[in-house]
Amino acid sequence: MFKEEQDKFLKLKESLNTNIDTVSMTDHRGLNENGEPLLKYRRNRVVKRNNNFKWVGFIHEYLGVSGNVYESDISITHQKLHNIGDRNLRIYRNKLNEGYKLSTRDIYYYGKELYYNGLYDDAIKVLEPFTYMDTWVEEKIDALCKIADCYFCKGDYTQSRKSIYKTFEYAPPRGEAVCRLADSFKQEERYEEAISWYESIFNLEIPKGCYGFIALEDWTWKPHLQLTVCYYKLNNVEKAIYHHKKAYEINPKNEYISKNEEFFNRSYSCNN
Repeated sequence: MFKEEQDKFLKLKESLNTNIDTVSMTDHRGLNENGEPLLKYRRNRVVKRNNNFKWVGFIHEYLGVSGNVYESDISITHQKLHNIGDRNLRIYRNKLNEGYKLSTRDIYYYGKELYYNGLYDDAIKVLEPFTYMDTWVEEKIDALCKIADCYFCKGDYTQSRKSIYKTFEYAPPRGEAVCRLADSFKQEERYEEAISWYESIFNLEIPKGCYGFIALEDWTWKPHLQLTVCYYKLNNVEKAIYHHKKAYEINPKNEYISKNEEFFNRSYSCNN
C-alpha cells in the first residue's frame, strides 16, 4: 500500500461507522511500464472480527462476508506477478481423483487453471457448462472471455467471437470483451471490422464499483496500438500516425509503442 493509500486507510479507521461489517478496496494487480495497474478489481479487505466470517474453499479461497459494505476509495497494489505453474491444477486434479465434488466456484477456477496451462480443449469442456450455471455474472463474463481466448489460441476465431457475443447478454460491452472481438478480426486480416470494434471502445465507460476484473490496457492504449497497425495495413498512414500518437501519450515506455515511435520518426518524420 503506497503512502497516499496508507494515509487514507488511517483516516478511514478513525471515522468508520461501527455499523459497517466489511470495507472493500480496489486491488491493483501488477504494474505496467509506467507504473499503472495491469488489472484492477474490488475485494473485501477489512471485516468486523466479531462477525466471525469464515474462509470458503480449499484453493482461491474467499472470505464469506455479509452485512453492511462500505466501498472505500483505497487501493492495494500487488507489484509483482507470480508465474502461473501447474500447482493449483494438480491440487484440483488430486481432489477430483479423491471423489471431491467441485463447487460452482471451483469449476470456474479449475477451468481457468486448465486454460493457464495451455489445455484449451479441457478448459472449454469445463467452462462452457459453467456459463449456464446459476452463478455470479462477473464470473460468467470472465469465463466466456477465457473460452474466447481458448478458441483464439486454437485458431478458431469464429467460435472465439461467439463466446464474446454472449458476454453482451450479461452486461453492456466492456473493453476486455470488445478488444478480444477486434483482435479476432485483426488476426484474420479483416481490418475494417477490427477498426470498427477497436474504435467503439472509446465510447465505453469503465464500470464503477466493479468486483470483476478490469484490464485497463484494453480500455486505453492497446486499442490505439492495434488501430495503428490496422490503419497502416490499409495504407491509411495519417490515421495510423494519429493512433500511434494517442498510444504514445498514454504508454510511451511500452516495447511495441516505442518501436513504432522509432519507425514513424525514421520513416515519416513523425514528431510527438
